[in-house]
Amino acid sequence: MKIFYLLIIVCFCSCVTNNSENAKLIIGKWQAVSWLVNEQPGNYKVEQTRFQFDGLNNYSFMYDGTEEKGNYIVKENKLYTTAFHQQEIMVQIEKLSSDSMIFKMNRGGQTETLVLRKVKP
Repeated sequence: MKIFYLLIIVCFCSCVTNNSENAKLIIGKWQAVSWLVNEQPGNYKVEQTRFQFDGLNNYSFMYDGTEEKGNYIVKENKLYTTAFHQQEIMVQIEKLSSDSMIFKMNRGGQTETLVLRKVKP
């Protein structure tokens, strides 16, 4: 029985570590490089799409001259954002490394893939 509890603790700690690592990796400024809709180039202004995440769980999203701000949290491979006075949105983080990030999204039944690169300071 003690082994069972030990395994639960080890699993819990590894989830926390993963979450902490993703939370650290996402901090910074990100520039979109590709935005696919149903695996085809979407009709979005990729060059005008940027995100910024800080260490205090604040984010901003800029697109085509408009800016959205709010709070975010990373849980495992999911990013939850809540813009001020709006409902929470969740996107799947398909990949997150020190220099690149891929979001998988579903908008009205269409799959979207947003590829971002970290902007060097």
